[in-house]
Amino acid sequence: MKKTLRFPLTFLFLFIFTISFAQLEASFKIPDSLKSKSYQELNAILLPLVFRQKKYKEAKIYADVLLTNALRENNELEKARAYNYLSQIYYNTGEYKKALAEITKSIAIAEENKYHGNILKLLYRRKGNSLFKLRDYDECLKFYLKELAVVKALKDKNAQLSIKYNIALIKLDLGDKKGSIKILKNNLNAYDSLTKVNKIDYLVQKIENLSALGTNYTDFNQLDSAMIVYREAYNLAKDTLPRKLSYVVAGIGNVYSLQKKNTEALEYLNNAQKIADSLQQKDLIPYIHLHKGRAYNGLEKHKEALFYLNKLDTLINDNDKGDEYDLQESYVLLANSYDALGDYKKAKENFQKFIRLDDDNDSKKSDLVNSIYERYDLKSLEKEIEHKEVTLSNTKIIIVLLSIVILLSILFFRHRARGNKRKFEALLKRLDDYKEEEKVVVPKIKTPKIDRKKLIPEEKAQELLQKLQKLEEQEIFLDQNCTIARLAKKMGTNASYASIIINDYRQKKFPEYLAELRINYATERLQEDSKFRSYTIKSIASDVGYKSPEAFSKSFKKINGIYPSYFIKKLNQKAQTLNIENSILKNTCS
Repeated sequence: MKKTLRFPLTFLFLFIFTISFAQLEASFKIPDSLKSKSYQELNAILLPLVFRQKKYKEAKIYADVLLTNALRENNELEKARAYNYLSQIYYNTGEYKKALAEITKSIAIAEENKYHGNILKLLYRRKGNSLFKLRDYDECLKFYLKELAVVKALKDKNAQLSIKYNIALIKLDLGDKKGSIKILKNNLNAYDSLTKVNKIDYLVQKIENLSALGTNYTDFNQLDSAMIVYREAYNLAKDTLPRKLSYVVAGIGNVYSLQKKNTEALEYLNNAQKIADSLQQKDLIPYIHLHKGRAYNGLEKHKEALFYLNKLDTLINDNDKGDEYDLQESYVLLANSYDALGDYKKAKENFQKFIRLDDDNDSKKSDLVNSIYERYDLKSLEKEIEHKEVTLSNTKIIIVLLSIVILLSILFFRHRARGNKRKFEALLKRLDDYKEEEKVVVPKIKTPKIDRKKLIPEEKAQELLQKLQKLEEQEIFLDQNCTIARLAKKMGTNASYASIIINDYRQKKFPEYLAELRINYATERLQEDSKFRSYTIKSIASDVGYKSPEAFSKSFKKINGIYPSYFIKKLNQKAQTLNIENSILKNTCS
């Protein structure tokens, strides 16, 4: 979600800074009706146009008049004001590069003339915000820190918290979740002391921090926590602050879409769009389009999904609005929808766009980008698109050969199905045998294959092995952060000793040992727990210690010979058959 950067309202009347829409052209001529307007009159007109009425095209004309007069009369203060008006117009209409150019001119004048700190802090904030939108984080941070030095000198605690909020947004975008959350939580605690100072300012800042915290939790898939803080923000904003409410409502819609509650998601996203359209919050629209596209994709309404996702693509690429991470996800969703509708050529084109953008982001990839990989099975999608696109092309050229390929494919899949069935039955037998052994056999400690007495005395080795067995019984291997170092600490030894014990007494290297424990646990639980079988592969993977469904499926196939999806399918079929047989038997007996 687009994060809202703080711009203190308290000092707007000390120095009138607003918005930029287009650079002043040399050919600009002052309309006759405005020639007699004084600086004071122009500023008095610009203020409501920019802040209340949001009439940016009209405001642009007055800003150009102000700048033309100031340049002609060499009025440094009015030039600085005009450049800043133009910067804010560009910023609010999503033209961040132009906003940056104008604010840079205003800062040059202000620094040269040593303007008061109350003016400089606003200029530094505006430039930092523009750089943030352009993802130039090094320069962005530089100007936030310049502002921080000014507000510290002014002893403005409110502005200091506002800067920390913006720095939290930088940390969030760079994937520093813990650092971002820490700042936002500290800010929320600190804002409570501002209630008696300025009620509206307090509400605005608290809602913004809650929204950013919600975005943080959402980006890192902590959806329950995200919903809690969004609901708190919603209750604060719903009656008095519609400009903040739109972001909160959109955030709730996003969470619902990620929870696959797509109908609820669309309800909130539609409401968010109504508010955003009425307030001309153009920077929020790409975000809404993305999550509408995701929701419609989840409902398998692919034509509706394509409508919003293609609008998002146009907004970001043609107008320089939006977020490249949003764009990355949109290409995956576009590929999915085109694939579902049978347009494999466009599906492939969009998947290739995702790959190119992914390569561009490699140097700054964060957990947020990785979550896109986890949310969608991208490897499978790529193979499916490639296969379908090639098949479609070959059909036009070699239709006869395709029939042969289909026939061979049927034979191959039948052979593979029989092989999978044998592997499935063998796996069930292995599980049953294992359970029988558990009932009658007391677990024995295996004798080490290699004599390591010189490294670990036998008595010590037996002690560590007993501890290892206890940890296995406690299912420590289900922890996603289970490493050899962490395991060794639990055993009360070092990583080298723990590795030797596993290598010698389990006859496996640690990664193989860990994978086998997790997959054996998953296999047995899937057989016994029908509810566990109803989970997604991603949820199952997470429950048994894997951070990605791809890694889990790969390990499951390597150890069991079949994929978990096939194993679950066959188990469900077997359970269904058994239920039917029991039902028939029951009715027959009665």
